[in-house]
Amino acid sequence: MSVVKADMIDGMAADGNTLVLAISDHLIWDREKAAHLSMLQGKLNKYIYFFESGTYRQYFEGQSFGRLRIEIFFLHQWDESFDKLLELASGQLKERKIDIVCTLKDDIIERQV
Repeated sequence: MSVVKADMIDGMAADGNTLVLAISDHLIWDREKAAHLSMLQGKLNKYIYFFESGTYRQYFEGQSFGRLRIEIFFLHQWDESFDKLLELASGQLKERKIDIVCTLKDDIIERQV
């Protein structure tokens, strides 16, 4: 599973009151940046819907979560266009109790929103 499979959750776990969803992104940013960004944005939107609609309850029966953390694992350094997207969305994400954590392949956390 990966960022290219928009209708699939790449990984899912519970961390206390937080639902954690993972995205695996192996794509190179220097090729077709706009398409890559669109694909990633689409997957993020699906994950947010999965959380806000309560669809996750079919996997976590009887449990509800107050927060969502989306962890994106990048194989290649992401483009500045992705940083701009996160900056534009950061206010809405905080209001909706959604955190995004980005990690590069070497397990170095580079960005957290």
